[in-house]
Amino acid sequence: MSYFDWQDLVEHFGSMTYEAGSRTVEAIDTLTDDLGMAYVPSDLPDTIREDWAERVQAAADAGVPALLARLDHPDPEMRRIVTFVLAYMDGDEELAAALRARLDPESDPATKVGLLAALARHPGEHAFLRALTAAAHPAVTRFGAAFGLVLQRKEWFGDDKDVTSGSDLDDQTIDALTLFVRDEVEEPLCELAWAEPEWNSTFHAVSELLRWIPDAEIRWAARMLDLLRSGECSNEWADNCCWKAIKGVHPQHPLAEPLGRQVADLLTHPDPTLRKAALENIGSWIRDSDDPAAAGYVDRVAAALSDPDLPAIALDVLVECGDERCVPVLRRLLSLPIDETAEKLLSGAAPFADALLPAVRARLVKGIDQFELLRLLGAITTWGEPMRAALPELTAMITPTHSPELWDQNVMRLCMAIGRLGAPAADPATVEALRSVATGPSLHQRLWAISALKAIGHPTDHIVTLLLGVIADNPARSPEPGGRVSTFTDAMACDDLCRLGPSAGRAEPVLRALLDEGGETAGIRSKVAWTLWKVTHDAQTAVQVLLEQIDVVDRPEHELGYLSWMGAAAESALTVLDVLREGTGATARQAGFTAAAIRRAIHEAPQQTGAEADLGPAGVRPLRNPDEPDREEDIL
Repeated sequence: MSYFDWQDLVEHFGSMTYEAGSRTVEAIDTLTDDLGMAYVPSDLPDTIREDWAERVQAAADAGVPALLARLDHPDPEMRRIVTFVLAYMDGDEELAAALRARLDPESDPATKVGLLAALARHPGEHAFLRALTAAAHPAVTRFGAAFGLVLQRKEWFGDDKDVTSGSDLDDQTIDALTLFVRDEVEEPLCELAWAEPEWNSTFHAVSELLRWIPDAEIRWAARMLDLLRSGECSNEWADNCCWKAIKGVHPQHPLAEPLGRQVADLLTHPDPTLRKAALENIGSWIRDSDDPAAAGYVDRVAAALSDPDLPAIALDVLVECGDERCVPVLRRLLSLPIDETAEKLLSGAAPFADALLPAVRARLVKGIDQFELLRLLGAITTWGEPMRAALPELTAMITPTHSPELWDQNVMRLCMAIGRLGAPAADPATVEALRSVATGPSLHQRLWAISALKAIGHPTDHIVTLLLGVIADNPARSPEPGGRVSTFTDAMACDDLCRLGPSAGRAEPVLRALLDEGGETAGIRSKVAWTLWKVTHDAQTAVQVLLEQIDVVDRPEHELGYLSWMGAAAESALTVLDVLREGTGATARQAGFTAAAIRRAIHEAPQQTGAEADLGPAGVRPLRNPDEPDREEDIL
């Protein structure tokens, strides 16, 4: 009597519709046909159906005698897939004896590994298999026996790892599990489902089986590092070995701590690939781990700054750790061409801003090309208050007479840097420079300068004047003949007016004129209507325009979102929304959400008091539904 262990297969290959590579799937289908069986998918939902396990079970249902008969098949592909199925079938001593009897005559190395994996299913054969891991046997035999012993363990059924689990596996077995690094073992292993290259690697085929048995896993990781250092293991596995040693093992095991030292020792290896893998994984360990032992390796990282192949990696780790030893190197970076790597490193250097600002200011004064300026500004705009010391240089950079052809992106980042300083940046020279840009020829640059002025506390009335100037100066409404002009700057100006709310009330005539304007402006009517509502609380006009736009645009997500955010003030839209939600598709669903949000807002409006009265005549804070953004600004 035999039993197919469906659960083991699922544990080895992952749950739900996960399966091995296409070669294995084709092989199992061929075997099923040859056995006269048929795979019939179950009618369970896709989310709970185990296709791969069911597909293998279709072959297993033919029974052990039929499967054993296929071990005499002339095609090694057939014999390999049979051993794979038998590795998940329990049976009596006769099955074990039949599998053992086929070991010596079998000429195909992959089939031999499969036979050993299937034989390990029988506890009575474990002593025999342990003996086969001895150095006197061929590498394929040694590995296959060790692989089978690990494959057939059951530790994964517990939620917590026992740190002593795997101690019953002797060092001879652990050594045998590293033999996949040899070509004569790796190639046959890749022919089997557990390590088919399409879905898995030989390293992970072993590593994943060991992760539930910490004692064996740690000894195996240490042995793999030894092989890596000696050159017996290809450096293609360097990153995997280093990660496994310091992040993938159980940190509470008494043998775990020496693994960190083994990885750190690779920092002096002559192979730069090994040094790089070691440093990257030590860095990741230091940054992401709660293991207190990780902090002890920062000095080794700092020493790697002098390695010509590793300084950027070491510097990145030191910057993230807040280690001041990064500062001299960052200063040197500021005197060199600023590339993407330098930008990334400087972006995280805010804790060292005070120490680095003299070098930043010197670089801005010295002169810098547009590409480098873009990267430098991208890095330092987040440094915050310390940037106040560089305000004279930032102001000089943004002054039109100083930089008449400054890129829009650089103006944007300069304005962001100044704006984030807030009121302390409102000195006369900076305000004058920003006002010059805010009335200059570039509409995009004007908008960024206006944002900076608003951020540093410039009078709201003048901000409104500047924004209305951006709308008025759009070439789209110039009497001069011209081609198609984007209304993107109109939309950005409306966004800023929205944020000002009722304090931008004198923008009402301009906004109403935009609603009636044809041409390109018709594309932003919904945004203009929303802005009018925010500025004047004229719900009637806003709702009317938004409903008109729903009939015009292909996908009215924005229009429905605006109505939802208007809350009870959009009550007059409910009749149209109720008709819309009777339809099908995304628009109908969102119309339903919008109608529900408005009705809830109407129901709750009488109970709202205090600060909520500032939200408009209805005093409504619209409730969020699944299709709405988290924040109002996300709609805009």
